[in-house]
Amino acid sequence: MNLLLYLRDPAATDQPVLQAASALGPVDGICYVMHNLTAADALLAEQAGGEVSQESSDLMLDRVGQQMIQHAREVAVGEVVRTEVVLRCEPQEWQAVNHFLEEHFVDLVLAESRRARGAPRQKLGDQELQLIRRVKSPLLLLKSSCRRRYATVYAALDPNHAHDKPAELDQKIVRQAAMLSRRMDCPLEIISVVEPMLSVPPDFAQASLSIDVGNQSAVIDQQREKVRKILEAAACKADQIHILVGEAKAELAGFVGERTDCALAMGAVSRSMLKRLLIGATAEALLERVECDVLVVNAA
Repeated sequence: MNLLLYLRDPAATDQPVLQAASALGPVDGICYVMHNLTAADALLAEQAGGEVSQESSDLMLDRVGQQMIQHAREVAVGEVVRTEVVLRCEPQEWQAVNHFLEEHFVDLVLAESRRARGAPRQKLGDQELQLIRRVKSPLLLLKSSCRRRYATVYAALDPNHAHDKPAELDQKIVRQAAMLSRRMDCPLEIISVVEPMLSVPPDFAQASLSIDVGNQSAVIDQQREKVRKILEAAACKADQIHILVGEAKAELAGFVGERTDCALAMGAVSRSMLKRLLIGATAEALLERVECDVLVVNAA
């Protein structure tokens, strides 16, 4: 298993990425510890009130390099782990990560999430959203509030493939969630959401809609069977299957709530800006509604 630990701020002493790597257990491959220098350049220039001189840039590069080497040593402590320090200099974080992934095989990318629960959505060019949309390997976004050992790993599946989601994406989500649950030695549970089946009364103008209990029960049973088939196709087993009724984003956020002892695995599909505005993006929205870590599996 090869890991890519993406550190946004090498100077930080509290590194959720390093803590998560330790919680995942021994790595039988290579653990890459990576930082994109562009962010540090911009910060240094802002603090200096101007452009970065060549001398200060060289000093910064040396300092960041030493910090990264120390972090790599921390990952390897107590385990026989091969670590490599990677320093990139790219305009965007997602470009730095993807260009590295084109050259190296990585099973999982770990990065700290800076999106707090209940915080307002930032501009569309936000670095973290671009990581979700564009990074090709599975991406585990780590919240500072979340515990590094999980009690449960949840996988959110959409067997009905709404909004042009590819059918094989659910299998990829299940496999990645199962890997994470094995590494954390915790249960894997599936969450799937169905829309409510509403009954229309004869006098619709004078009455409110109500849930058609009989049809809803049948839909839930059908959804549960679809989930079982996905698990079978992915050669994975789940400890429990939860079928929720309602709107996907609201139900998933409500189910996970403020829990900080779990991870939620979800799929992401790269869409045009227009489709994103019309359809929305569940993974992106959930990142701001939950306290737990989020594992994003891209369809690409």
